[in-house]
Amino acid sequence: VYLHSPYHRDSTTFCRRVLTHPTVINYLIASNGRLMLWGGSIHTGDGLAVSTMLGVSSYPCVALLSCESTRDASSSTSNNSSNTMELLLKLEYGSSMSRTYSSSEFLTRIGATVEAYQSILDTFTARRVAREQEAHLRREQDDEYLQALEIDRLREEGVAREREEVARLEQERVAEEESIGRKKRDRLEAAQRDLNEEPTNPAGTCRIRFTLPTGAKVDRRFYATDTIRAVESFLLLHFENSAKNKIENFGITTNYPKRTFDFVNDAQLTVQEAGLMPQAVIMIQDLDA
Repeated sequence: VYLHSPYHRDSTTFCRRVLTHPTVINYLIASNGRLMLWGGSIHTGDGLAVSTMLGVSSYPCVALLSCESTRDASSSTSNNSSNTMELLLKLEYGSSMSRTYSSSEFLTRIGATVEAYQSILDTFTARRVAREQEAHLRREQDDEYLQALEIDRLREEGVAREREEVARLEQERVAEEESIGRKKRDRLEAAQRDLNEEPTNPAGTCRIRFTLPTGAKVDRRFYATDTIRAVESFLLLHFENSAKNKIENFGITTNYPKRTFDFVNDAQLTVQEAGLMPQAVIMIQDLDA
């Protein structure tokens, strides 16, 4: 510790001849952390406090202290600490000491004191290293804990996203099934409206034999004025009510003459206009097969 009195007549000389001398600087550098340096003017609050604590009466003054700071080890973030301090050497150059201000004399006094208290310094150094290692280990443990928390958080977020995705897909599946079911119901209701009762009097009618992909045959009479849409409506209702022959998407063709009917473009075509009078054979194709 160096206490500086800017108004003392020898302060500048002491700083130039001793404190900034190359041998002193090299010694301090070579101390490799065993010595911690602090300096202050007695005209500052900190400097005056240290001067009062050490009982300094003349300047310039150099003191060698052994200091130890103990921190509460229960928490790496604890601010509860206490300091112990012991005065090992006090050099008051303004009193009875020689004012030659020799750097070699200064180093001799400092070096002898450091050597005498080397075991104490080594103990303090070992304690400091142990505290630093403990703090480093605690930081590593805290980091590992935080990383584990982050991994758990990301995993939980991933599980939550996966659940949300599964729920979304399920909602889409249910909505699609409901849409398909609704369209199918609408189609069957329209088929029921478009299909007339089967004629009982053969006059003015045509008899159509439908040949299914399985080879099974279904006969039905239609009025001459019934349309291809009515034929489609009959087949829709037949396949819906059939226990064995379920066909959702189908097409119809005739062999003689060879013709494929389009349920959109030929929907309003009557069976008479389609050349199905008085009887015809229509082949059913399962378009999903």
